[in-house]
Amino acid sequence: MMGDQPQIGVLVGVDVGKERHRAQALTADGETLFEGSVGNDLAAVEELLDQVVAVAGEEQTPLVVVDMISGGAVLLLAAAERRGIPVAYVTGLRMRRAAQLYDGAAKTDPKDAWVLADYARRNLDRLHVVQATDRQLARMRALNGHDLAADQTRIINHLRDTLLSTCPALERVIGNRLASPGILDVLRKYPTIGQLRRAGRARFPQPYP
Repeated sequence: MMGDQPQIGVLVGVDVGKERHRAQALTADGETLFEGSVGNDLAAVEELLDQVVAVAGEEQTPLVVVDMISGGAVLLLAAAERRGIPVAYVTGLRMRRAAQLYDGAAKTDPKDAWVLADYARRNLDRLHVVQATDRQLARMRALNGHDLAADQTRIINHLRDTLLSTCPALERVIGNRLASPGILDVLRKYPTIGQLRRAGRARFPQPYP
């Protein structure tokens, strides 16, 4: 609940999408501060949060309000956490009930973003604030700290060692190109030396990627 949170002055409803979000910012009095579409990538999400902080100023605390805390929302939640911006979660059921109270039955992203922000400003004491220990944020922190490039290098080195121990001549030919999808596709289809020999040169695309 919001009872232990600082005074909220700016409420930003975000209708989460897979590729793009719709954001609507309101003051505590219901005045629109900004609205628009936001790409679901790190640069765009950080730009949105910078805008949130800017309109809130030093005297007010912003609150981001979402109706999803998994999937497409995880990047937004993780970026908000890093900035210390609280995020409130409105369940899908509450969201549907809230939307029914407003004019117009049609579901649209701009409407949903506005409903989230307006619902939040009217029900601050009923909101659930997503904590940094929540499962999805923990998963995002783990992913952010995971060096995928280093993992790829380790896997390729392991493949090269395996090739070197079984067929040094093949390792010399393809060892430095194991990161290529074409080479990996060949090895997946013909995983043994015998299968490669039986397949013959004619079955492989030329030149190799």
